[in-house]
Amino acid sequence: MFQKLLMKLLLKRWKKEDILEQMNEVEKSLLDTDILSEIIKRVNPRIIVKANSYLNQFDKYIISAITVMEIVEGWQKRKQERRLQQFLTIKMTNICALYRF
Repeated sequence: MFQKLLMKLLLKRWKKEDILEQMNEVEKSLLDTDILSEIIKRVNPRIIVKANSYLNQFDKYIISAITVMEIVEGWQKRKQERRLQQFLTIKMTNICALYRF
């Protein structure tokens, strides 16, 4: 992604707004547990920007049933019932989980 942006910049003069818009574009992806966990934590500003950009473009995160299981299992082990309920509520609105095998 960065290499494509750099090539475009070398071939053409862009406005700052155009560059920022290109940097925020993301591809539709299946998010793994580690990435989803970082998004949920909302600590890293770069991840927050990318996550918001992804939601703006695609409306929902795409995760697997395995990721759902790992998140649920992790919060159950840590006795984080409130976080678990939050995740299950959010999952219904912002996440498309893939259950097909």
